[in-house]
Amino acid sequence: PNIFCGNSVNYILIDDKNLEDEFLLGLLNSYLLNWYFKVFGTNSNVNGYEVDNLPIPNIAEVNQKPFIKLVNRVLAAKRINPEADTSKWEREIDALVYELYGLTEEEVRVVEGGRG
Repeated sequence: PNIFCGNSVNYILIDDKNLEDEFLLGLLNSYLLNWYFKVFGTNSNVNGYEVDNLPIPNIAEVNQKPFIKLVNRVLAAKRINPEADTSKWEREIDALVYELYGLTEEEVRVVEGGRG
C-alpha cells in the first residue's frame, strides 16, 4: 500500500485579528505569493521555501469581501468535486492580489512569465 509520511511544519504568525481566514487563504494561495516564496524565500530542502517576513497588507474587512467571496466559491466547488476546474475564480483572486499590491502590467508579466 502507498503510505504518505511527512515531517513538514508550516506556520504563519499573524498579529492582525481583522484579517479573515478566507482572505488569508486566497492571498497565500495566490500566484503572486507563490512566486514571492520561490524568488525571495530560501529553499528548505523539503520541497518548500521559507520566508521570514511575508508582506501581508492590513486592509479593512470590507475590502476583504471580494477575496472572501471568490475563495468561498472555490472551496464550495472543491467540496462537491475535488477535481472541479476553479481556475477562472483563482485567476480573479490573482487579479485582486496584483491590484492589492499595486503591481503594474509589466510587473504582472514578470510574475506570470513562467505561468502556463
